[in-house]
Amino acid sequence: MDNREAWERVTPRQREAIKLQVQRYIQELVRIPHPSSGIRSLVPEGVLMHNQLPYPGPFPSTKAFLQAYDREDVFFGYLIRQIDPDSTPVFSHFDWALSNIVLSPNMDAVMGVIDWERACFFPEAGRCVHRMCYKLPGWETLFDGMEFPKDVSGNGDGGVGTAE
Repeated sequence: MDNREAWERVTPRQREAIKLQVQRYIQELVRIPHPSSGIRSLVPEGVLMHNQLPYPGPFPSTKAFLQAYDREDVFFGYLIRQIDPDSTPVFSHFDWALSNIVLSPNMDAVMGVIDWERACFFPEAGRCVHRMCYKLPGWETLFDGMEFPKDVSGNGDGGVGTAE
C-alpha cells in the first residue's frame, strides 16, 4: 500500500490527530542543540541526502544555502526562496513521508518514527522540502502555523538565536 492509499483509509479526525502528534515531534526535535552551526547532516562530511536538493552542502549558514540555491535551474526553487534568511538551522527528521510514521493498529496515534538517514540541521525544520514532496490532502500543511528559531546575532550563521 502506498502513502496515498494509506492516507485515504484514515478518517479526517485521525489525520488531524496524526498531524498534531507529528508537529509535537518536530517541536521536540527543534530543541536538540546544534553541535556546531550551519546547514549539515549528521554524516562526517555533513552533506544533505535528499533527491530534491542538487547542492548537498554542507553550508555555513542559512544565507549561504539560499545563495547556492538562488539559480533559475533549481526545481522547486520558489519554495526554497520562501525560507527566512534569518532562520536558524534546527534538527529535523527531513523525511516525513507517511511510510516513515508507525501508526497504532487503529491508525489514530503515532507509535514511532523510522528511517532517520536524512536527518539534518536545516532551516525551518525542512518545511520547504516537505512541501516539495508531500501533496496528500492535509499532509502538505504539516508545518502550517509552526514557528522556528531566528538568528538574532546578525551573523547569519545560526549560532546565536532565540526560539519564537
